[in-house]
Amino acid sequence: MMKNKYNNLRAEMIRNGVTVDDIAKCLEVSPKTVRNKINGETQFSWEEVKKIKKLLKTDLPLEELFKNSKNGLTTEEKTQKAG
Repeated sequence: MMKNKYNNLRAEMIRNGVTVDDIAKCLEVSPKTVRNKINGETQFSWEEVKKIKKLLKTDLPLEELFKNSKNGLTTEEKTQKAG
């Protein structure tokens, strides 16, 4: 299990006062599902990424917001490489 996979996402959540519960409500999933995604146990979908960026109201580009702290690839880049 990899903790704090998306450090930029976590930082923006703190800056904007957005909780895991807030993201869960926005995505219509459980808080546990959101935690699993943030910790890298499962992946965010492209639609989820866009919804979270909108919720955070951040100017940070998606590529930076969802940068994988381990290898620098975003969820979208991983999906494109896999496909």
